Amino acid sequence: MLAHDRSKPRTSDVSCADDVTFESFFLSNHVREGLRRCGFRKPSPVQVKAIPFVKDRRDALIQAKSGTGKTCVFVIAALEAVKAANNHTQVVILAPTREIAVQISQACLWIGRSLPDLKAFAFIGGLSVEQDVQKLKRCHIIVGTPGRLSWLFKQGYVLTQEVKLLVLDEADKMLEKGMKEDVKYIARRLPRNKQVICCSATFTSEMEALVCALMRNPEKVITNPPLLKFGIKVNEEDGNLVGIKQFLVRVEPHHALDWILVQRKFTALLTLLQTHSFSQCMVFVKYQTRAENLADDAAAAGWPSACLSAHLDQRTRLKALSDLQKLHCRILFATDVGARGIDVENVDLVVNFDVPTEPEGYLHRVGRAGRFGSAGIGVTLVSGPNDEKLFNRILGFTGSKVYELPLDYSGNLWEESVDSFVVHEVAPRTSEKFVRDEAYASNKFASKLVQPAEGKLSRTKRKSDSELSRIFAVMKDALRSDIDSNEPLLSQDLYEKFSKVVGSPCKSETEEALSWLDENFEESDSVDSIWEKYKSAFSEETGHEDVEDQPRREHDFVEHNASRHYNEFWLENFLVETRRIRDEVFEIEYEKTLREFV
Repeated sequence: MLAHDRSKPRTSDVSCADDVTFESFFLSNHVREGLRRCGFRKPSPVQVKAIPFVKDRRDALIQAKSGTGKTCVFVIAALEAVKAANNHTQVVILAPTREIAVQISQACLWIGRSLPDLKAFAFIGGLSVEQDVQKLKRCHIIVGTPGRLSWLFKQGYVLTQEVKLLVLDEADKMLEKGMKEDVKYIARRLPRNKQVICCSATFTSEMEALVCALMRNPEKVITNPPLLKFGIKVNEEDGNLVGIKQFLVRVEPHHALDWILVQRKFTALLTLLQTHSFSQCMVFVKYQTRAENLADDAAAAGWPSACLSAHLDQRTRLKALSDLQKLHCRILFATDVGARGIDVENVDLVVNFDVPTEPEGYLHRVGRAGRFGSAGIGVTLVSGPNDEKLFNRILGFTGSKVYELPLDYSGNLWEESVDSFVVHEVAPRTSEKFVRDEAYASNKFASKLVQPAEGKLSRTKRKSDSELSRIFAVMKDALRSDIDSNEPLLSQDLYEKFSKVVGSPCKSETEEALSWLDENFEESDSVDSIWEKYKSAFSEETGHEDVEDQPRREHDFVEHNASRHYNEFWLENFLVETRRIRDEVFEIEYEKTLREFV
């Protein structure tokens, strides 16, 4: 059964009048039958508001809390648009992660099971391109990640003339740098009269404007307000799920070594798991290697565990999610690749092992519990002033009410009123925009041997400079692997920082930039010196004095020849991002090596 069990208590997030049913929307017989067979009986508030618009083929921007039924809305729209007798592609659905894409394709098939010969497939990186090409020969609903789909579009494998509907799930995420160009390219390749539906739990006003640029006079279905504006709550009900109790647990910081702090947090996590009852738990971690190590440690401690991160091959990732859904594991350790869109009904506890770096990330992580109005608990482990500063800034924007949870508290969290706990007081922010770079800077790693060891810190940085050639090699190898699939194979945490600036270069641009680096990069080069070399070479060829003065332009790599500008700016961004993340790469390796040595 795809729908959530209505016999369980549900909160006001998903409650509506008793006399409203899916019959009220005059859906086609096969869609009504599919909903019934999947266990859908009564629509949620967002479904009541949005289904009439999307059924009438109007463009729609849908903002509702995590787990309140947005996916069902656009799946219904997709199934209503499809004519199974026509073998051409008629619906394109974009999702930010591979797991979400697979989940959506499964939902289309489940709800559409009464539609004869319906074909819906997920097209994602990490799986065979050859199989994708075969599937596209007869596929009514395409669901995929922007990277893989844009590559298939550029190679001419997707016939677009019959497409009636484009859906962007987690649209705010997909219109950030790194995915935006692929999304815009796909949208341009589809017919102009297509319907567009954009969904997310979190839209800032800036992101909403970007989304609306893809649509024509969209209907705005907003069941929860956007993030706080100028520190003033929009109304009494914000974007936080009503059924989730949110707590903060303090962990004693360590002034020097990050791996010691990780051990302390892991001990705190085990205490929480052993003390408080739960069905299943998701634990969110900043780094992939850390997530994998913690999953192994939890399994060794007797907790059936799995790991979900971009570092793992795709079949392993899908198996981890399947094990969670089939109750084969109690705990899933995940990076932010699992923070959005994952719907597992029995997950009722979420632990932020590492504080997220942005407000949207916090709301999406905690939203993995409390699905469809059920009860849930969210706990964030906070250690030291940097963690607290970042967490307070996030809460100032989300308006979340968080309570201090003593680690030695042994009462029943499910039955105990939150009034029994001390409220974690946070002053609202007075700026509308959450500056992510500031959040990142305020969350530096303890493994940098932070104060008072200033001398050691400078030696660490000098050592990280010596790692530059290794970092280039890692990134180049990852990008070479990326050429054919156009999917990121670099670790997700690092690739996200990298791709936000670099974007997703297509094959020719990637090959040219990598070729230039191969020929000109020397062991003694720094980031700055290699960039100066490139600028000098460019000036000699073209007569331009400075690459950085050249205008940035968008290119349609299929309809036009790619100009050299893209390569220059791609390389510039490659080098700038390398400078930004090289210390982080070194710290991950440093922590891993130190753990092995000890």
